[in-house]
Amino acid sequence: MRPGIVHRLDKGTSGVLVVAKNDNAHQSLSRQFKNRKVKKIYRALVRGQMEAEKGTVDAEIGRHREDRKKMSTRTKKGRVALTHWKVLKRYDELCLLEIEIKTGRTHQIRVHLSSSHHPIVGDSVYGSKKRMSRIKNDMLIKRLNSLSRPFLHAYLLGIHHPDDNSYQEFIAPLPGELNEILTLFGSEKC
Repeated sequence: MRPGIVHRLDKGTSGVLVVAKNDNAHQSLSRQFKNRKVKKIYRALVRGQMEAEKGTVDAEIGRHREDRKKMSTRTKKGRVALTHWKVLKRYDELCLLEIEIKTGRTHQIRVHLSSSHHPIVGDSVYGSKKRMSRIKNDMLIKRLNSLSRPFLHAYLLGIHHPDDNSYQEFIAPLPGELNEILTLFGSEKC
């Protein structure tokens, strides 16, 4: 019953966020999120090579059995979660992905990719501690190891405007620290 934040991003995730300026907008936007009428596209850099060019993770997510601060796909009381991904660029031991989520579960992208053995670079909760042996660029290795957040960015948000129901998309380019990493790979900005 009050204007404000309609949805949220995981801690450390950058990108597009929608805020309602009044009660009508808040109710309309909240309804769109609840009814899965919102388009949510993310960018993530993950460890390992994806087996295909695109795919879907369809696995329920719930509280981790032992660590109540974490979520897991191996849970007794999971909720439906659906994540589509496609490869934007392949590197030696990493892939840059575009991810579209159809549900909005807590830590969904991070949990789904980690459970698929492709954790997000810089994710201290669901990530991998293994060293990347095939990357030969020392500056890149140092920058990847010093990343203090997951390489996860809410790139695009598509909503129906609460006033006139027109469909609108909002894009947030990758922040400088993430683009710097891609530049070290020799990639153009995404």
